[in-house]
Amino acid sequence: MDKHIIVLANSKKYSNRCVAGIEVNRGENSNWGVVNNEGCPKWIRPVTNTEHGAIPTSYAQNIHILDVLEVKGYSPSPNGYQSENATYQTLRKVASIGLDQDNLNFLVDDQHRNIFGNHGKAVPLENVNLLSYSLMMIRVEWFQPFLKQYEGNSQGQLRGRFQFCGHAYDLPITDLSFMRDCNVNRRYSPAYLCISLGEQLKGWCYKLIAGVIIT
Repeated sequence: MDKHIIVLANSKKYSNRCVAGIEVNRGENSNWGVVNNEGCPKWIRPVTNTEHGAIPTSYAQNIHILDVLEVKGYSPSPNGYQSENATYQTLRKVASIGLDQDNLNFLVDDQHRNIFGNHGKAVPLENVNLLSYSLMMIRVEWFQPFLKQYEGNSQGQLRGRFQFCGHAYDLPITDLSFMRDCNVNRRYSPAYLCISLGEQLKGWCYKLIAGVIIT
């Protein structure tokens, strides 16, 4: 089975990549239409059969956010709350969509009023299996990247501040292109963010900003 996705996450995962996007179908007028699942856009996260499922960097280096990829040999491979996981044979760019708010608004999750069930930076392990999803696209009125310094880390960690549905968030940024090109401490307005729920670490599953789109 083959699928198509609009790439909304192309982020660092250990020394490789995590790529994910929303499923689309080509309509009669050749436009791409979003596939929905219970009122929300349907996500697909291509994974490999390695320990963490990451895609090799060499394979993903020419993949960019807003590319449309053909996921050839799509086979669902859900892993608990990461229900979007699917193995594949090849990934191939077939198109891209424009950086336009009208396009992006169709991709936004307007069903959930918080991020993965709470307003914090992570979900405790005892609650994570209550979730059936680990990816969402949100629109925020402002977004500000900043460097947080840690002892023993001279470079610091790039994180992003924003508000969503009246609550403040502060999460790590893993979008490699944005990490390379952003202006630290600049306030961007508006912004579209792909939020991902990562693997378990010391009893918590941490929220990550896996894709940043500035219009």
